[in-house]
Amino acid sequence: MKKTKTTLIITIILSLMLMSGCVENNIQGIQNSIELEWEHELTVEYLTGEYAEQLLQDGATVMLGSIDIIEHENGTIVVDITEKEYVENIDEEEGFYISDEYSETMYYLSPDVKATFFLREEGIVQAMRHDEFVDMVWRDFFEFGVDILEDREYRLYDIYIVENEVVLLIARY
Repeated sequence: MKKTKTTLIITIILSLMLMSGCVENNIQGIQNSIELEWEHELTVEYLTGEYAEQLLQDGATVMLGSIDIIEHENGTIVVDITEKEYVENIDEEEGFYISDEYSETMYYLSPDVKATFFLREEGIVQAMRHDEFVDMVWRDFFEFGVDILEDREYRLYDIYIVENEVVLLIARY
C-alpha cells in the first residue's frame, strides 16, 4: 500500500512537471504571437503617422534640425543636432526659409531608433532601423561631406527625443 501511494505521488509530480513545461511553452508561444501581432511593418507611412503620434502622446520632444552622428570610443553613438526653424516668408520662392537657431545639442541615439532617409539617387524616402540609418548617414557624409561641411541644411529632420535619447528621425529634405 505504501509503495502504491509513493508511486502514485511520484507519477502525479512528474505529470505536473511535464504539464507545466507544456503550459510554459504554450504561454511563451502565445506571447511571441502577441508580440508579432503588435509589431508594425516598418514603413514611412507608419513612422510619420501612427508611430510619431504615439511618441508625442507619450511625451516626446520634437525639434527640427540637421544632424551629425558621432561614435565614441566605447561604441556609444550620439546625435549632434543643430536646431533649425521654419520661418514663413512670402518673398521666398517656397513661402518660407529655414533659420538657424544657433543652438547645438547632443543626445544619445537609441539602439531602437527608427528613421526615414531620403535616398538621393532613387529620389525616394525609405524607412530604416538603427544600423542601416547610421550607415546611410555616414555614407552620405563621405560622398558629399567636404562640400557641405559649412552647410548641413541639405538634410533636415524632425527629431523625436524621449528621456535624452533620439528615438525617431523623420527626413524633411
